[in-house]
Amino acid sequence: MSSIMQLPTNPTLENLSLFITKLGKLDGLTDQTIDGIPTQDCIKFLFEHIQSLTKTENGGELDVHQLEYDFVHAVTKALLNRRRIEGVPRLQPKEAQVGSIQRIVFRRGDTILIAWPGYGKTLVLHTVPFIMQDKVTISLCTIKQRGEDQFNTVRQIPGLRPLLINGDTKKDDHMWSDLTQGRYNHVIISPEELTHDPFLKLLRNPTFNQKIAFVAIDDLHTVYDWQKMHITPKIGKMRALLPKDVPWFGCTATLSKKTEKYVLTKAGFRPKGDSIGELCFIQTTVDRPNISIVVQPLVQGKRPDFRRLRFLLDGIKPKAPRDIEKTIVYMNELHEVVGARQYLMSEAQDLGLSPSQAESLIRNYHADIRPNDRQLLYDNFVQEDSPCRIMVVCPPVIDLDVPDVKRVVQFGQIASGDLADLWRRFGRAVRDGKTQGKAFFFPPYWYFDRLGPLGDTEWGSIETPNLNDGPVVDAELGQFGVARRGYWMMPDRIFRADLRKAQPDIYGFVNAKCFRKYALEFLQESTDDGIEDKTVVSLQLCCNGCHHELGRISKVPPRLPFGTQPEEGTKAWFAWQEINAFCEEQVNKAFAFLGDPIRMPGCVLMQSNMQWEVAKVCDGIVAPDKIAEKVRDILRNNKWDFLEEFGDMFCTEALVIQRKAMAKYKGHLEAQERDKKAKRGGYPFIFEDSEEDDYICSP
Repeated sequence: MSSIMQLPTNPTLENLSLFITKLGKLDGLTDQTIDGIPTQDCIKFLFEHIQSLTKTENGGELDVHQLEYDFVHAVTKALLNRRRIEGVPRLQPKEAQVGSIQRIVFRRGDTILIAWPGYGKTLVLHTVPFIMQDKVTISLCTIKQRGEDQFNTVRQIPGLRPLLINGDTKKDDHMWSDLTQGRYNHVIISPEELTHDPFLKLLRNPTFNQKIAFVAIDDLHTVYDWQKMHITPKIGKMRALLPKDVPWFGCTATLSKKTEKYVLTKAGFRPKGDSIGELCFIQTTVDRPNISIVVQPLVQGKRPDFRRLRFLLDGIKPKAPRDIEKTIVYMNELHEVVGARQYLMSEAQDLGLSPSQAESLIRNYHADIRPNDRQLLYDNFVQEDSPCRIMVVCPPVIDLDVPDVKRVVQFGQIASGDLADLWRRFGRAVRDGKTQGKAFFFPPYWYFDRLGPLGDTEWGSIETPNLNDGPVVDAELGQFGVARRGYWMMPDRIFRADLRKAQPDIYGFVNAKCFRKYALEFLQESTDDGIEDKTVVSLQLCCNGCHHELGRISKVPPRLPFGTQPEEGTKAWFAWQEINAFCEEQVNKAFAFLGDPIRMPGCVLMQSNMQWEVAKVCDGIVAPDKIAEKVRDILRNNKWDFLEEFGDMFCTEALVIQRKAMAKYKGHLEAQERDKKAKRGGYPFIFEDSEEDDYICSP
């Protein structure tokens, strides 16, 4: 006799409630039974009978609605506790999670869930297949890495059978056939695949068409970027192919007015309303009260100056490097990621760490690392006692879900210029929701009104430097420690004008009295005190706009004596060109495995000021047999990060660099004399090699 036949044929509300209570006490939904009946059969039984009550409104609408909620709550709770250890308190699903699932499985209509990063929005996607058995969830995922991460997570949940469809997936007849026959119950698909005929043909297949539970758009805010891919019109076409009762679901932590308007018109959602089938917003707070916000300017300068990151190593001990709080540092460019890591490793060694300790302490993480290696980096970083404490990251990889990260840093401008992107990065900190963390934003100094003249004018003495040269009350407080305002120089005015025009929200955020309040208003945070998880943040923990002391950071270390760039056309200048070309060649060889068409600059391997110093040795004055020794001294004194890997090669190449530079310098002088002859009709100088291999002029 089947297990279904052991269940009551005409259950009462009391029968259903009893089964729901027992279901909610389980830890997991597979290999579990209720009164000897497999859990999946019990869920199917409950779902079918509650559906029939919903359609007939038997027992009163309010009772049935509560029964639906209790049923969904029990299933979600059991799934949430599938890994619970005996003796550990059971996790409880959140109200918005249960409400979203309830709307989907009982066909209430479209739903958009807005909740803070780390809330657990994807639990909705994982739970529905356990309730709507023999149905398929379709999840659209814009970011490739995000889709891969989601696939790896889902396939670890017993009972879920995921399939990832993106540009790398082998799409043959067997795959489409398996989909039609129900082999998979959770399909993760990239948006560009929607434009391909095989998938649209699958949607037209009545066998598959009727199996769709719902369509989810993960990271709903990314839909705004789909317009560049010409994908959004396909969403409407996709919806037209599906049954009318198949709901749309979207989840995000950041939905600005501009993004919301675009999503509602282009992403296939039905109009907002209270009727069955219409769109409902379920909103919790998007605030992270356990994250304090610190905004400070970068040091004035044209080149990346990583000294601002030195505070991340404060308090480090050679015998206990794991005492450093876990930190994620976001950079905009790959060469900045490499440069920042090299700087921090060098500083860590100066503080007593061994080279191997420094290498393990600070790691890079970006999309160009091979997937398997990237997974190893992540698996190492996520461990509580990981030797890696600082991860330097380059977008588009941002989704490092590590619960015990205490600090997040955005170094420099945020490339997208989107305040929502910045807020999502802040949300990578303290995702356990229990401890207190900090989020740092270090934009250029010219972002800050406080550092310029009073009033709206941007004009002033172009001879007065803006920052670092004027009186400072307390340098550790950044813009709040400056005693006297400076004046904007001409490039600053241009940059500021472009900033206000292109990124008004970022500009407004940086210059707000309270950074948190400005960001929450931008993200349309509800003013209703009754929304889920909303709490009042004290001024002492809010931001350094509200409480300046919160932003106190150790002073930027003094800049090392910076060499002078050789004057163009001199022997040293030609030597510098050869040195930089050599460095560029070596660094691009080292990164050739990435397959990135963008070439790395030579300064990634050796900083420009060090190149200039070496160039002065290679300008023909030092005897050839002394060049290698002089160059090695410079590299050693400057603590060149790559001395061990490239030191011998570079010292050997120095003599070749000198000869090439001198040859080009000679050619340069000859070209100058030819130009002079052409202008005056005279005779050129003749250049002869001296016995000392230097170049002299003879009339």
